[in-house]
Amino acid sequence: MGFAIALKSASHIEFKFLFERLPPKTQRVVRLFCQVLALSFFIFVIWGGCKHFVHMTPSMLPIMGISEKWAVLPVPLSALIMAIHVVGWIMEGSVELYSKDEG
Repeated sequence: MGFAIALKSASHIEFKFLFERLPPKTQRVVRLFCQVLALSFFIFVIWGGCKHFVHMTPSMLPIMGISEKWAVLPVPLSALIMAIHVVGWIMEGSVELYSKDEG
């Protein structure tokens, strides 16, 4: 969940020293490509996490008295939150990319 917060506030790791040397149009294309790549990764994590959650054997955590399934649920939920943010950025980036091309 911490990475989802870092992603939302755009405080994650970037390679600015290389990225800032690119022309503005190339920066927009590279940013969009990276966002699509990140979205595909998050979709994979959501799919794998949900599959793992569903196929876990029903066993209980003895002290808490709850199913162990709840321990793995934060993984796909965090990936879902991050995917939602990335989809928003892709939509903003696509609009920016096409509007800059026309103007």
